Amino acid sequence: MDFDQLSAFDAVVRLGSFSRAAEHLDLTQPSVSARIQRLEQHLGGSLFRRGRRLELTELGQRFLPYARQALSAMGAGLQMAELTRTRAGGRLTLAVLPALTVGRLARALHRLHLQDPTLSVGMHTGHNLQVQEMLKGRFAQLGLLNLPFEVPGFEVLKAFQDPLLLVASPSHPAVVQRRLPARELPELLVPFLRIDWSWDVRNWQIKHLPARPGDLEVPPMLALELLRTGTFAALMPEGWIQHDLKTGQLVELAVQGSDWPTWDWGVGALREQERTSHVQQFLQVLFES
Repeated sequence: MDFDQLSAFDAVVRLGSFSRAAEHLDLTQPSVSARIQRLEQHLGGSLFRRGRRLELTELGQRFLPYARQALSAMGAGLQMAELTRTRAGGRLTLAVLPALTVGRLARALHRLHLQDPTLSVGMHTGHNLQVQEMLKGRFAQLGLLNLPFEVPGFEVLKAFQDPLLLVASPSHPAVVQRRLPARELPELLVPFLRIDWSWDVRNWQIKHLPARPGDLEVPPMLALELLRTGTFAALMPEGWIQHDLKTGQLVELAVQGSDWPTWDWGVGALREQERTSHVQQFLQVLFES
């Protein structure tokens, strides 16, 4: 199996025919057919169902995303090799939880670009296990994910503890009270936006804010938009909402008699993976952001 075979397979799928793929790749149709045949021999089955319409077999459907992932990784590798050879820049690849793509990371990437405008950054998103798999497969150099993170072969390079504030829209009924009794939170914070920041935060919410009719379980970015446009309350990282608090778009709710949760996350990597200068530079600006 080689790059040319995968490229031919991808081109046939995207363009819908062997002839158009051959034209796109500047090859003859028999050459494209031969590459597909060698790939099928390697995989042990047919990739296409040939008839009036060219369709993928079950094997073709299941193999396609892996082929495209391999092509993407190879393309990024070739680009990196060229940049390294010409010393025109570099590339940093990250695997990130969706909830960590804003706030501190956004500020860090802005600072990183100011320090090194020639550095290219690639980013993939996924939940904790997907981030780990991307690190294992070396599709990413660093992973930003929830803690605790104790997996053999990995290490946490930097850990962060972001305070979570209880905030609400100015029109939320709980805003009129100066301090909310902790024992009354389930009744006062309706409707409440339940966000799965981490396992520890989820357990805290289950204990202190058991689900009530009217609650919504939503991802972080949708929760932020709902807070800004509706009558809701939620736990949000302080760094996400500083501007909203200053402008009065959101209001922090004070609670008496309650231990408050934090969102613990960190930057992980394979132990044996080389720490390039770009990795070290990113870790520094992330810590300072």
